[in-house]
Amino acid sequence: MSNSPCVAIDCRMIGHSGIGVVIRHLLREWFLGFRELPAELLGPEKLIRQEVPRGVSGVSIIPWAAPVYGPSGLLGTPPFKKAQVFFSPHYTAPLRLPIPLVATVQDLIHITHPPRGGTGVYMRMVLAALRKKAVFVLTPSRHTKVQLQTLYGFEPQRVHTFAYGPGLGNTRPGRSPMVEAFPEKFFLAVGLWKPHKNWEFLIERLGKLSQAGKPSLPLVAAGLNQESERLARECARRSGLDILFAPRLTDAEMARLYEKATALLFPSLAEGFGFPVLEAMAHGTPVMTADLPPMTDVASYAGLRYDPDSPDHFDKSVTTLLSDHEMRKQMVEAGKKRAAEFSWSRYTSGVVRTLRQAAA
Repeated sequence: MSNSPCVAIDCRMIGHSGIGVVIRHLLREWFLGFRELPAELLGPEKLIRQEVPRGVSGVSIIPWAAPVYGPSGLLGTPPFKKAQVFFSPHYTAPLRLPIPLVATVQDLIHITHPPRGGTGVYMRMVLAALRKKAVFVLTPSRHTKVQLQTLYGFEPQRVHTFAYGPGLGNTRPGRSPMVEAFPEKFFLAVGLWKPHKNWEFLIERLGKLSQAGKPSLPLVAAGLNQESERLARECARRSGLDILFAPRLTDAEMARLYEKATALLFPSLAEGFGFPVLEAMAHGTPVMTADLPPMTDVASYAGLRYDPDSPDHFDKSVTTLLSDHEMRKQMVEAGKKRAAEFSWSRYTSGVVRTLRQAAA
């Protein structure tokens, strides 16, 4: 086998948040440091082409629109041509492959916090197939690796953990009239409205603090769609919280929102990695998370933790965050230092190393 195997990369989710962020950064780093590896990029041609520099040789873009989830996506054959190894950035990888497969399991949220009925059964079925089919499985956190080993029987030497870099990369903050119109001080929360994101808990606790006359701030919510905003408004109205919304922002605007926020509150109960935690620290914003992995693994020594089973502890942590100015200053410096320990280049190097092993 050549030292430079041709790699097929599943890019069908390149336009999404979360997994799409991973794909886009992987491709950017790939073309910066690993051009010697020929690649076949499978997915939406227009979006993929935006990430491929002009004049790059050894790269083919192959349109592929098969559903990511469901039987047709799992059992269909991807339209690669010369690839010697297949890389999937998500767990729903095609299973009938004549070449080695390296798949990614971000998290087990479809099992632990299913967004709808049947997702847990579906994921368990796919994990059982991956345990037999995949040469290697990648995870972004040691927490997910341990879950795969202890709960689903994956051999530890076949599960490699490579942490991601900041989702916004090295994006510089940009001026935005909408962001500048937000109050001088506010809490920021980022994420979709899903059960594990714990939005209702966050809104209700901040509302109770405000109604009790205790130190608090308005909440700016970013990342919610129209229906989620409606649910958040209803929850805020019941709890008496002053809530504001940031619609879809550019990376530069999002970087500025992080930079301006007094603190990021991240009450999520489960994540694959937790991009907002790393992004906030990178932009000098103190971070408070539930005391659960992988959020605490990412924030490490730089974050403030609260007991997710204790509303009182959440309240006390918010009060401390607002009243202890010296602590916030230390968190800013520690957060920048911690964020600098993560790198998309390091992640991509790990992926490439694993793909070479699989191809061999």
